[in-house]
Amino acid sequence: MLAEGLSARTAYNYGWWIKRFLQWVKQQTVPLRQVTLAEADGFMRYLSANRLSRVSLATAAKVLRRFASYAHAQGWWPRDWVPAILSPRLFRQEDLPLGPAGTDVQRLIAANDGNTPLQRRNQTILLLLAVYGLRSGEVRGWRLEDVDWTRRILRVRRCQAARVQEYPLTRNTRQAIQRYLKGARPPPALAENYF
Repeated sequence: MLAEGLSARTAYNYGWWIKRFLQWVKQQTVPLRQVTLAEADGFMRYLSANRLSRVSLATAAKVLRRFASYAHAQGWWPRDWVPAILSPRLFRQEDLPLGPAGTDVQRLIAANDGNTPLQRRNQTILLLLAVYGLRSGEVRGWRLEDVDWTRRILRVRRCQAARVQEYPLTRNTRQAIQRYLKGARPPPALAENYF
């Protein structure tokens, strides 16, 4: 099956690319059983002309190869074009998303430097995101036990790697957490040890 072995999110993303390819083929007035490698190349040129990044183009090529293999196995296409569907070369870590500029991050953190509970909480969250590169799920799962105050260590349960990493607790982050705990954190009955 086309989506076999894929997570639900990946299968959804693959489906989105395939739907886009099939819509493009329909616009070219080419029946599905008459699609050739020329249409696959034309689709990739179309995406490239729309200024997609090389990472997006590589993803589109990967999905198109998987779909071509499936279409060939179903007997829709007489040839297996998988080896002929080329992908742009990607460089190491090229697929990492670009974050906001450092000055924008500093301005956002400074904008939450106040005494309201919301500002204290937001500033702490922003520091965890900016300084330690936490993902939103890692911030949501962060607990008070994840701070070793004596050793000044912050423990992070990494979602994707399923392991705990330790980082030095920066002075700004330590102060933000302490300010949050003293004046903004909900009562323990509501917080249940969560951040």
